[in-house]
Amino acid sequence: MNKLISFIMALMVCISINAQRPGDGPRTGGQQDDARKEFNPELYKKHMTEFVTREAKLTDAEAAKFFPLLYEMFVKQQELMKQKQELMMKGWKENLKEAEYEQIVNQSNNIEVNIKKVEQTYYKKFRSVLSSWQKVYAVRQALNRFQMEALKQFHPRRGNQQQRNNQRPHGWGEKK
Repeated sequence: MNKLISFIMALMVCISINAQRPGDGPRTGGQQDDARKEFNPELYKKHMTEFVTREAKLTDAEAAKFFPLLYEMFVKQQELMKQKQELMMKGWKENLKEAEYEQIVNQSNNIEVNIKKVEQTYYKKFRSVLSSWQKVYAVRQALNRFQMEALKQFHPRRGNQQQRNNQRPHGWGEKK
């Protein structure tokens, strides 16, 4: 789940960086820029919902209750990750004292613990809307598989273009 959180945070950073670029005209840089232009957060969310529902065999009723909780958890974890990122950026300053680095490391670790506490809390909530812990486990596994597929999709140098096109989950990166 930590990998999933890291991946989602990385995607959000990429999205916000891309959104802040002035003059969003044609850029050079090849495949990586093409992948960024193709990424659609709403489409990603839709595909994740469909994938997890199918792979974890969620009923419509379970999915309707589960996904709002999942996205609520992601928002809370993203807020904490943003705090950690801001804290870690302080470490880039020159001339920090050893005690200041120690404080940054300790606070960063505390934030990571809080991220895991949020996850623990929400997994208990997931169990309250899913029929069994086995389903909660299946959801976790499906999220991990989805993350791996998404990483393959957006990694610009993994395999040749034909392989990437054949490995994409249905509808990803389709141009309209």
